[in-house]
Amino acid sequence: MTYPDFDTAFAIAMTISVAAGLMRGFAGVGSGMLMAPIFVLLFGPLETVAMVIMMEIIVTAQLMPGVHKQINWRVIGAMGVIIAALFMPVGSWLIFSLDPEPVSYTHLTLPTICSV
Repeated sequence: MTYPDFDTAFAIAMTISVAAGLMRGFAGVGSGMLMAPIFVLLFGPLETVAMVIMMEIIVTAQLMPGVHKQINWRVIGAMGVIIAALFMPVGSWLIFSLDPEPVSYTHLTLPTICSV
C-alpha cells in the first residue's frame, strides 16, 4: 500500500481531526470513528490505532477534573481492568500479525457501516 507524502497526509489529517473535534464537542462521542477510516488510509492501521488512542486520552484527560465525582467507578473499573486485560492483548497480537492491507480496508469499512 502506498501512502501520500507527509504534507498532503498532514493536511488531510488536520482537517479530519478538526471535524472530529467539532463532532465530539457537539455530540460528546464519535471522534475516533470519524478519524479512524481516513487515518488508516493515510498512515496504516498500526499508526492509526496509536494516534487515535493518544488523541482520545488527551481529550478525555482534560474533561476528568469536572466530571470525576459523577463517574460510577465500579462500572468503569470493571470495564477498564477486566475487559482491557482480556481483549487488548488479542487486539495487539492481531494488529501486529495480520497483513496491513486487509486490516486497512476493515478499518475503513467497518466504522463506516456501523455509523450509518
